[in-house]
Amino acid sequence: MNGTQINCKDELVKEFGGSKEFINSVSQALQGETDCPTNLSNSLEAAYQVAECDYESNTNRGEKVGWLYGSKSKDVLIGLMIHKRVLLSLIEPTGLSRLLLIRRWAGINDPTKKMGHRPT
Repeated sequence: MNGTQINCKDELVKEFGGSKEFINSVSQALQGETDCPTNLSNSLEAAYQVAECDYESNTNRGEKVGWLYGSKSKDVLIGLMIHKRVLLSLIEPTGLSRLLLIRRWAGINDPTKKMGHRPT
């Protein structure tokens, strides 16, 4: 292994955590490889490890896309975070008028329904 590969592996560990199986999978995906794992028990063990609550601690992934741990109302915070991300993804590329149109089609806060008008 040369210095570049070691440095790359260190960066992957810092970004995604210490699971060797997960790091190998990420590395293969980044290189465009789509090989299926040959040992299913290793994959299951890696899935359990990555799913643990403290796996994202001290990683870039945990800071960027991780959930809010250590809060008694983390479910509420997570729900609000997801809701915010969805709304921002709707507003940013399409604009506020598109969001209002989507809400109108969904029947959410449609001002025409309150006035008794019907869309034509």
